[in-house]
Amino acid sequence: MTEDRIQQIREAMWENFHAPNGAPRNARAEELVAQAEDTADAGVLLAALSHLITTYEYSTERSKMFVPFARMLRMWDDDPGQFDDQMAYELFWRFKWVTGSMIDYPEIPLTAIEDWLGEMERRYRLAGYAARTVRCEEFSVAWHLGDLPRAESAYAAWLAGDRDRMSNCHACEAATQGRWESSHERDELALERWQPVLGGQLSCAEEPHRVLAYSLLPLLRLGRPDDARNNHLRGYRMARGNESLLPTIARHIEFCALTGNEARGLEILAEHARHLGLGGNPGSTLSFLEAAVLLLDRLLVRGLGDQATSGPQGRSWTVDSLRAHCEQLRRDLVTRFDQRNGTDVVSRESADRLAQQPLFDRLPLGVSGVLPGAAPAARPVPTTTPAATPATIADDSSDPSDSFDDLLAEARRLRDLGHPTARQSWLAVEAALGDRTLDDVLRAELATQRGMRVAGDDVVVALACFEEAAAAYRTAGLPGDAAVNEGRSAVAAVLSGRADEARSRADAAVEAALTARLAGRATARHHASTLLSRAKVFSFLFREGQDAGALSQAQAALSETIAVAGEPEGLSATDAPRLLAILADAHYNQAALLEEDLDLTADALRAGADAYLRAGQPWNAADPLVPLARVHARQGDYAGAEAVAADALRYGEGLLDPEEAGSTHLLIADLQAHREAHDEAVQHALEAARWLDEAGLGAGPGAAARHRLALSYQALGRHAEAAEVLQSALPDLLRHGDRAAAAARRTLGESLSELREHAAAAEQFAQAAQIVEGWGEPYPLAQLASCTAEALSAAGRRDEAEAAYQRAQGLWSAAGVPGMVVRTLRARAWLTFRDGRSADPGRALMVEAERTARDALAEPGLDPEPADDLRRELADTWRQLASLLRDVAEDEGWGDTEIAPDQRTALFTEAAELYRQAAAGFADCGDSCLGVRAQALLDAARVRIELEQHEAATAQLKEVRELAAEHGELLAAAAKQAGSMLDWLERQARS
Repeated sequence: MTEDRIQQIREAMWENFHAPNGAPRNARAEELVAQAEDTADAGVLLAALSHLITTYEYSTERSKMFVPFARMLRMWDDDPGQFDDQMAYELFWRFKWVTGSMIDYPEIPLTAIEDWLGEMERRYRLAGYAARTVRCEEFSVAWHLGDLPRAESAYAAWLAGDRDRMSNCHACEAATQGRWESSHERDELALERWQPVLGGQLSCAEEPHRVLAYSLLPLLRLGRPDDARNNHLRGYRMARGNESLLPTIARHIEFCALTGNEARGLEILAEHARHLGLGGNPGSTLSFLEAAVLLLDRLLVRGLGDQATSGPQGRSWTVDSLRAHCEQLRRDLVTRFDQRNGTDVVSRESADRLAQQPLFDRLPLGVSGVLPGAAPAARPVPTTTPAATPATIADDSSDPSDSFDDLLAEARRLRDLGHPTARQSWLAVEAALGDRTLDDVLRAELATQRGMRVAGDDVVVALACFEEAAAAYRTAGLPGDAAVNEGRSAVAAVLSGRADEARSRADAAVEAALTARLAGRATARHHASTLLSRAKVFSFLFREGQDAGALSQAQAALSETIAVAGEPEGLSATDAPRLLAILADAHYNQAALLEEDLDLTADALRAGADAYLRAGQPWNAADPLVPLARVHARQGDYAGAEAVAADALRYGEGLLDPEEAGSTHLLIADLQAHREAHDEAVQHALEAARWLDEAGLGAGPGAAARHRLALSYQALGRHAEAAEVLQSALPDLLRHGDRAAAAARRTLGESLSELREHAAAAEQFAQAAQIVEGWGEPYPLAQLASCTAEALSAAGRRDEAEAAYQRAQGLWSAAGVPGMVVRTLRARAWLTFRDGRSADPGRALMVEAERTARDALAEPGLDPEPADDLRRELADTWRQLASLLRDVAEDEGWGDTEIAPDQRTALFTEAAELYRQAAAGFADCGDSCLGVRAQALLDAARVRIELEQHEAATAQLKEVRELAAEHGELLAAAAKQAGSMLDWLERQARS
C-alpha cells in the first residue's frame, strides 16, 4: 500500500510540475510535501521538497523556498546517504537558487547574504564542484550593490572558470552576460552575447523569453526597430501571465512607453495589475513598478491623467491615482534596498530608469494602438508648406494687426493652393480675430470655411454657413464667389434630404455664375465650380435611387464642367490652379459613375490625377490615384496597381489624412502579398494599422490591416508575431461579418498549430467551422473539420480527434473530394495505431482508404488532374500502411502485447511488399513523385535487411542509385543513403 501511495505522490508531482506557475501550483506542492511526510520515505520526501522549491522559484513566492531548502540541507548534513545521485545534484543546484534570490529581499541583511555566499563556496568545494557558479552569484551580488570593481573581478573569474554540472545553462549565462554589457552601453557586444539565444541555438525554461525583452531597448538604440518590434511580439507572447517573469514583462511595458505605444503598454499592465503591490518578490516588484510609473508618466504627458484604468482590485483607478500608488510603493522599496545596502545605488538606478525619454514618437507594432479616451488624429501638419512657411503670431513687441494680416494672407495663399493645411490656417485666423470689425469679404471667407469644416458632420449648419457666405459675397460685389457658395448650399441641401430644393439651388447657382461671367464679373472657375456642384447633386440622387434621370443629368453636368474647366482663358496665377483642381474633381466624380467600364473609369481617374499635378496640388492626386490602383488590380495589372498606389503615397507624403494614408498602405500591402513580397507587405500593413488607428478606425479597416499583417507574418514563417497580432485584432474582426470572422479564426488556428499550441488551435478551427456551417458550402467546412481533427490529435485528445476526423470524412465525401476522404481515413488509421492498439484497426482503415481511391479511379469520365492526384494518394496509402505495419513489428512501444517472432516476420514481409508496391505506384505518377518513390525503395530495403533478405535489399538500393543517376541533384540525398546501405551490405557479405 505504501509503495502504491509513493507512486501516486510521484505521479502527482509530475502532473503538478507541468501546471502553470503560480499560487495554486505552489499550494499543491505544499500538499504533496505533507503527503510525502506521512509515508516516512526519505526518498519521496526529498523529491517533494525539491519539487516545492522549484514551484516557489518560478513564482512570486520565491522567499518561501528558504524553509524547504533549509530542511533538505539539514537532511543532507544528518545523512548524505539518504540522497541518491539525482537528489544530491538537485540539492546543490537549488543552493544557487537560494543564494541568488536573497539579494531581492531587502529584509535579508547583507551579512547574511555574504555568509551564505561563503557557505555555498565551501560546500561546492567539498562536493568537488568548480568555483565558476559561485563567482557568478558573487558577481550578481556585487552588481546589485554597485560595487563595480568587485563585480568586474567576479565577472572575469566567472567567464574564466571551468564549467561543470553546477554551471548555469548556456542560455541563462548568455542572458546575464548580455545584460551586463548593455548596462555599460555596450549594446553591440550585448547583442553578440545574446545572439545564440535570439537565434534559437540556446534555450531553456525562461529563455529566450527574458533575452527577447532585454534586447528591446538596445536594438532601438542601434537603429534596428524592426528587430525590436519582432522581439516584443514574440517575447511578450512567451512571458504573458508568467509571474516568475515579472521583470521581463516590465521590460515590454517599458518598451511600449518609450515607443509611443502607451495603449499596448496599458493592456499589458492591466493583464498583470494584481502585481502592483508588495506581496511578491520585492526585486521583481520594483522592476514592475518602475515600468508602470514610466508608462503612466507618458500618459500624463498626453493629458490622460483622468482616464480610467485597471489597477489592483478593491477600488477604481485613474491614470493619475494609479501613478501615485505605484510611485509611493516604488519609493518605499528603493528606500528599503538602500537602507539594507548602505548605498543609494538602487534609488539612483531606479530614478535613471524613470527619466528615460521616448525613443520613437510612434513605432507601429501592428497590435491595438488606440488609447482609451484619445480623439482621432487630424490630418498631419507638415513642418513646411509650398513656397513659404506658415506665418506665426509675432512676439509681444510687434504690432498685433501685422500678425493678423500675416495670418490672413497665409490662409488665403494656402486656400488658393488647395493645400491641406489651409483649414488649420483659417482656424488660426478665427482664433486671432478678437473684436475686429470684419469686412464683407472676410466675413464671407470665414463663413465658407466654417461650412466646409462642418459639412461632414452637420449639413444643416453647413448650408446656413454657405448661405451666409453667398450673401456676404453679393454685398461685396463678388457675384462669382456668391454663386460658388450657392452651389455648395445645393450640395448641402441634397445631403440633408431636400432634393427639390437642391435641384433649384443648383440651377440658380449655375445661372448666376454664367450671367456674371458673361458680364465680366466672374471667371470660368466660378462657372465650372457651380456646374460641378450641380453634378454632385444629381450624382447623389442617382446613387440614392431618388431620380431615374439623375445619371444622365449628372453625366451631362460633369461633361459641361470638364469643357468649361478646360477652356483656354487668360486666368490669373491664382485662378488657373483652382480651375485645374475643379477639372480634376470633375474627372474624379465622373469615374464614380463609370464603375462598370473599367477602362473608361481608369481614364477618368488618370485624367483627374494629372489635372491635380498640373494644378500644383500633388497631395490631392492621391484621391484619384488610390481608386485607380484598385481599378488596375481588378483588371489584373497588379504591378501597375502597386506603382500607382505608391505614387499616391509619394505625392501625399506627410499630407494625407490618417484614413487616406492607412487605406493606401493597406492597398499596397495587399498588392505586395499578391506577388509574395511579404517582407514589404509587413511594413505597409504596419503603417496601415498605425494610421487607421490614428483615424479612429482601428476596429474597422484597422482590423483588416492587422489580418493582412498576420497573413504576411505567417507567409514568412513568423507565427508568433502572426498569432499575437491576430489575437489582438480578433474581437474586431469577429464583428466584420461571417467571412472575415471565419478567415481570422482559421488564420489564427494555423499559426497556433505551428507554435504547437494545439488545443488553442483546435478551438479556433472549431469555432470557424461553426460559422461556416450555415453557408451550405461543404468544401470550406470539410477543410476546417480536418484542421480541427489534426489539432486535436496533436493535442492528445484522441476521442475528440476521432469524432472530428469522422465528420471531416463525411464532409469530404459530400463535397465530392475522394482524395481527401483517403487522407482522412489514413489519419484515422494512425490515430488508432497510436492509441496503443494492435495493427488490425489501423489496417482496416488503410484498406478502406485504398478501396476509396480505387473506386474513385474507376469512375467514368475522370479528368486527368484528379486522376493523377488519386493515383498519388493510392500509392501513398500503400506506403503509409507499410510504415504502420513496420512500426508495429518493431514494437516501438505502441502495442499493448508482445508480438510473436513469426507474426513480426509476417508484418515485416507484408510491409516490404507494400513499400515495393508504393514505389511502383509513385513511378506511374511521373517526376513529381521521384522523392517519395526513392524513399519507398529505401524503406523497403531497410525492412528487407531486417528480414535478412540482403539480395532483395541490394536490388532495391541499386534501383535508387539508378534513379539518382538519371535525375541528378533531385535525389542526391537518397543516393547517399543508398550508397551507405550498400557499403554496409557489402561488408556484411565479406564477413
